[in-house]
Amino acid sequence: EEKDSFCLRVPLWERHLAARLEAFAEGLTLDAACMFTVLQWQTMLAAMLKLQAGERPLPDGLLAVRILGGHGEEETLLLAVEGGEASVRPYGGTPELTLTHGQALRFFFAPYAMERLRCKAIPASWFPLPLALYGFDKV
Repeated sequence: EEKDSFCLRVPLWERHLAARLEAFAEGLTLDAACMFTVLQWQTMLAAMLKLQAGERPLPDGLLAVRILGGHGEEETLLLAVEGGEASVRPYGGTPELTLTHGQALRFFFAPYAMERLRCKAIPASWFPLPLALYGFDKV
């Protein structure tokens, strides 16, 4: 027996849209799609954190994180939000968190990430960073 169905994927951070669609949905499934990678963490995080700060107010705070690459490289960055302005820059101090590449992908972009439980509440509230910004595209 063949059944007609329709699947609509909505990113978790689009809560208002998901709430509107929930009235019509017969079912709901939450999952994280991490079929991407980041090659330049500072550039990517700076862009996404600035977009996030433009979409919603972010509380002031700092987060120092070391990201370990798969080939022995590492990058230590300081993420900051001050007065609504977001920035990411290299950091020479001791990081609060050290993450592998995969852990960093989940920490910064996944709707749910166990790695965020190790982070202070204020920086953790900045995430997940949006990989898709439907509001900007008017989709």
